[in-house]
Amino acid sequence: MLMAMMFCAANGYIQCRSLTRFLVIPTSWRTLAGIVLWATGLCINLDADHRLRNLRKPGETGYKVPRGGMFEYISGANFFGEIVEWTGYALAMGFALPGLTFALCTAANIGPRAIAHHHWYLQKFKDQYPKDRKALLPFIYCCGLLRTNLSADVAAASNCLGGDAERAFYILSLRGDTIITRDFRGDVVKGTAEIFFRKVKFWHGDAPPIFNLDGVTYVFIKKNGLYFVATTCHNISPAAVVELLTKMAKVFKDFCGMLNEESIRKNFVLVYELLDEMVDFGYPQTTNTEHLKSCIHNEAVVIEAPKLGLNLPQWNPRTVPSNAVHRPVGPTHDAKNKKNEIFVDILERISVLMSSNGFVINSAIDGSIQMKSYLMGNPELKLALNEDIVVKNMDLGGSHGGYGSVILDDCNFHECVDLQDFSDLRTLSFYPPDGEFAAVPQVMNYRITGDFRVPFRIFPFAEQQTPHKLEITIKVRADIPESNYGGNVQISCMLPK
Repeated sequence: MLMAMMFCAANGYIQCRSLTRFLVIPTSWRTLAGIVLWATGLCINLDADHRLRNLRKPGETGYKVPRGGMFEYISGANFFGEIVEWTGYALAMGFALPGLTFALCTAANIGPRAIAHHHWYLQKFKDQYPKDRKALLPFIYCCGLLRTNLSADVAAASNCLGGDAERAFYILSLRGDTIITRDFRGDVVKGTAEIFFRKVKFWHGDAPPIFNLDGVTYVFIKKNGLYFVATTCHNISPAAVVELLTKMAKVFKDFCGMLNEESIRKNFVLVYELLDEMVDFGYPQTTNTEHLKSCIHNEAVVIEAPKLGLNLPQWNPRTVPSNAVHRPVGPTHDAKNKKNEIFVDILERISVLMSSNGFVINSAIDGSIQMKSYLMGNPELKLALNEDIVVKNMDLGGSHGGYGSVILDDCNFHECVDLQDFSDLRTLSFYPPDGEFAAVPQVMNYRITGDFRVPFRIFPFAEQQTPHKLEITIKVRADIPESNYGGNVQISCMLPK
């Protein structure tokens, strides 16, 4: 704000002093043309601002596509009008240095803003946005020259970072080995990764995801036995950095097939290539798997998923094994034999609070529909759900909870999902992005509370045999059909130390 006030004050003084003291403007065709051009730009600017102010009717909310006037040709009609306005001013002054400098500064300042607004419109409205509408100049596709590959999520993170950026990025193992390191600015203290690991290792309890030590801020997440760490010496948004690290881990998983220490070590060249494309000089660029595919040329070394060693019967031979999705989405030498596949997983996490006699006190299901796409060309897909689904907290039509209905307390969807047919047909239409829908929300997230059949019931028995000895017996009963079974079931009993 202060810099803007100082610029306006200095610019106003320079322009006024130039017009009143030094500049002699002759009456010529150039002066008249400049005045006409300035008036034209002023009219365009005022008309565009009027249309934007009246885009929503009183009481309406949400975003709308601007229509009419220059908005029929370009997304930044108000920016275009202001550039034309001050170009005419510079022309009327005979392209004197003060007027020309002001016109060039105006174009350099609001031109990129018009490009960013155009990309936001495309990301927000997708197919509903006019395809022939340009960014800044009518009938000229100028945004290809200035375009950034910021995806919507990383663009938000980049805005939150403000003028500062990350200084370094590390991937560490649980033993403290530095697997990947990248110093973006060249000003990171030597041994920063070791300082971080010692601090986290000997922290009393669990270390917080962000902490400051000797003027260096550490932000990290832990996934699959790996620490993803970013450091900075400035005040930045920690939530934005955590989101960026999460999406970077998702990209590594998409391109390497698996996310573990062995996969990162064997694909370190690919990881460094991805890192250079995602972050430039500490500033996020893109974490969109589809955008990165055109920039990445190294092939992934495929790592076989570890076998659990469970000799369980194959009750449902029509399902594929869980390691089928551990395949990279990047380039491969066997592209001709690449299968056109998409994998769909329904993950449900059940939280149940039971009394000592096995009765359910409180229960909830947090579910999600997750996909991983290996389809060529990103075709449109339709996912049909149960027609008896009822959503309590969303006005999406459907029945009102009759017999046999599946009642969801709430749900949300991935940004690529079209809900046009969800109200009537319970159908989700979308163009799946490459890789895994790993960011929340996924294809669909939902929550169910109330009465439902719990798959397992637990009966604990505690008997104090002596003042210093307590005998605990835990019995588990499976209340599931005989055709199903529970695999890799683990029971954890928390005891005081």
